[in-house]
Amino acid sequence: MLTNKKRNEINAKKGGADCIIFTNAEPRKSGLQVLHVTEGLSFHPDKQKVSIHLDIFCKNAGEKPERLRIIHRGKIEAYLQKFAFSKSDDLRIDILKRLFGKRIRPSQENENNILLNKRVNCLGIDPIAITVSLSGPGGCFEKNHQPVKLIPEVSNKGQDAAFTSYLMPPPHLGAIKPSEVSVFTLKFSFQGESYIRLVGDGSEITVDSYTRLMRDIETYDLPYEKNVGLKHLYEKNIAVEEAVIEPTEYDIAIFQSIGQKLILQSGSISATPIQVPSVSEKEALCFLGQPREFCLRFSYPEEVVKEQKALLLSETEVSLT
Repeated sequence: MLTNKKRNEINAKKGGADCIIFTNAEPRKSGLQVLHVTEGLSFHPDKQKVSIHLDIFCKNAGEKPERLRIIHRGKIEAYLQKFAFSKSDDLRIDILKRLFGKRIRPSQENENNILLNKRVNCLGIDPIAITVSLSGPGGCFEKNHQPVKLIPEVSNKGQDAAFTSYLMPPPHLGAIKPSEVSVFTLKFSFQGESYIRLVGDGSEITVDSYTRLMRDIETYDLPYEKNVGLKHLYEKNIAVEEAVIEPTEYDIAIFQSIGQKLILQSGSISATPIQVPSVSEKEALCFLGQPREFCLRFSYPEEVVKEQKALLLSETEVSLT
């Protein structure tokens, strides 16, 4: 349990709950590129949980097999899933299909591929589509389409962590092949002490770019981290020159109809709202993030914030008895 002192320390920096960092598996320049990311979030204060779906389009423009390293703040549970736009019972997929329209669509020539039309000049669309494989990174879904539970690079038995890191694809599933262009989905979730630290009472929730995320990890997380392995990993493989891969495109969708409704606050920067007639604000709030420096600021509705403050106070009193 968190002590009162620790809660006061972490509440000094609330928010910064979301977004991810991509790096090379080794801290050196490689041919890996992250072409597009859609981060879809739903917040569940009743469970003190945040669910995140990341659709990631990547390319290996190098000459040898490579892996991505993917980092998220907090202690995270993660699954690798095959990208799909076909599940009729998944509200997230239904919203994204209407959001993207014809930008992401099935290939008429090969059922194992989809087509991606990238953005140019902010909201302009490149008329020439990129062919993307649905087989997953390294072809990991060619034979088995079942979700794969991911194992963190550094084990952590505590209830929270400065960050969690995964190699993609996992070592037992091969690597991203040269010239491969593929898409996959990561399903993340965090709750418990990580939720309390990153979301708190919900009065200040931010979704931040990778540079802001790294600053928060270095300033607010690592100084309190007792896991030496995590600190070593960050210093040797993440916070070094040429390790980070900047995504070309980063979209954010807050699923209002799936989880708790969020209120957009003033102070957001480097993020452009997307308004699509087929997707209402009651279903999702959608944004284009400038990958290096975007920051989106939200909060729970006032009545939910009051409920969460009372709940957190109650949990603190219980932990001290």
